[in-house]
Amino acid sequence: MASKVSVIIPCFNASRHVLRAVESVLEQTWLDLELICVDNNSSDDTLDILRTRLKEVPNAMVLSEKKKGASAARNRGLKEASGNWIQFLDADDFLMPRKISTQVELLESEEEKEISFVIGNSIKESFDGNRKEIIYDAKDPWVSIVRLEIGNTCSNLFNKNYLSQIGGWNEELKSSQEFDLMFRLLQCNDKVLFDSVANTVVVATENSINFTDLPGNISRIIEVQRRIKAHLVSVNASPELLGLLDNMIFSKVRELANFDYRLAKTHHDALFERDFIPDGEEFGVSSSYSKVYQKFGFSVAQKTQKIYSFIK
Repeated sequence: MASKVSVIIPCFNASRHVLRAVESVLEQTWLDLELICVDNNSSDDTLDILRTRLKEVPNAMVLSEKKKGASAARNRGLKEASGNWIQFLDADDFLMPRKISTQVELLESEEEKEISFVIGNSIKESFDGNRKEIIYDAKDPWVSIVRLEIGNTCSNLFNKNYLSQIGGWNEELKSSQEFDLMFRLLQCNDKVLFDSVANTVVVATENSINFTDLPGNISRIIEVQRRIKAHLVSVNASPELLGLLDNMIFSKVRELANFDYRLAKTHHDALFERDFIPDGEEFGVSSSYSKVYQKFGFSVAQKTQKIYSFIK
């Protein structure tokens, strides 16, 4: 099995952290790899730092991409990649030394060779430096994506062939790009592997769109969830899986209502029939909320909950 890995790092004003990401790649125990750094209109000295550090490093290149956005930079790197497998790495994040080796060895031990991607666990590093392992006990890729537990851009390892088949990253999305990408990969080929070891450190950054545009981010997650639902309905997915997805979407709609009620109501009315009953046990829906919702609908249930929270 050919197992050359291309590591692609999109970089925008990443001078503070990019060398940590680069060094984590150069320290990988898997040796059959190339490193592709793509500068994306940085106004600091990111480009100079990369060129200086990598000028004598074999199998490393520094590129530039003028179209703004990490997705465009990743796609540029993907076009130049010669590896069979793709490791994306954000400039703020970094890999443990055996990250790539662990996942390639997992692939090489698998009888099924047409794997679209490896789903990996990760370590979240907060603003204050505290770390927490994010471990998912996953067995089914569709359950994983429905639960929003399908790894992330940097913890996963992607088959270049299937990335090419789906056209790479959607460069028009402002957020939820990885959620969209992995959904399209599963549509193309839902044979995946699960790596139980957390070998990727994902570092929280203040300029992440997940923090700066939270309502927009939630809404875009819901949009992808709507597409997942349409797909699962079309392939006659089990009632249990569809029910789980409905409750996951409902949870996101309620979360969005805290920031933009009108947009949340629009999503709700487009997605849920009047006879929908939210599941309270797993999704934080109280029995009183569920009763009000079933009798009076979403608007009254949300307003009642808000009043109760205020007087509580």
